[in-house]
Amino acid sequence: MPAIALFILFALLVFLVVNYVGSRYKKIPVNKALIIYGKTQDGLPICLTEGTAFVWPIIQKAVYLDLTPMRLEIRLKGIPNRQKELIDVSTKVTVAISKDEDLLMEAANRFLEMPKDKIGYLAQDIIKSQLMIDFTSLDIDDLYEDWSSTIGFLSFNIEKELNKVGLELINFNLSEIQRNAEKKKFH
Repeated sequence: MPAIALFILFALLVFLVVNYVGSRYKKIPVNKALIIYGKTQDGLPICLTEGTAFVWPIIQKAVYLDLTPMRLEIRLKGIPNRQKELIDVSTKVTVAISKDEDLLMEAANRFLEMPKDKIGYLAQDIIKSQLMIDFTSLDIDDLYEDWSSTIGFLSFNIEKELNKVGLELINFNLSEIQRNAEKKKFH
């Protein structure tokens, strides 16, 4: 009887060890990045976007960052343009945490365990601020005449600011501009 009890105890111990080690083995879904921090080789977080990873018990912790794009609708009222006219602007923007190694590290440093809606609010604030800066240098008549250059100018500046916090611009649509009684919709 004692041999059976020892065998059961040994089997239970093996099961618990395998289960514990297995729980430390993380698979990375395609729409997430795994950030491992704590005791790492160079002291920096490890950012992974594919494959699997082992997270050492006690000395490391792992958190997923959601890479799913966020769609933002931004409306700005009363922005002065270059001629000091007040204009209203509506945009639809899609942003996401970048998979680029450097940008992902920046996002990990800023957004670790931050709710996705707060990341969206931050992105929205960055975009609003940049649009307000950019529209003060634009002549609206030039905008209508050279639409693609203006969109390129706005997109470039917005992406540059988003990159500072580890975000990337996926899509930027300027859907409506209104000055005085004039209203232009773009689709």
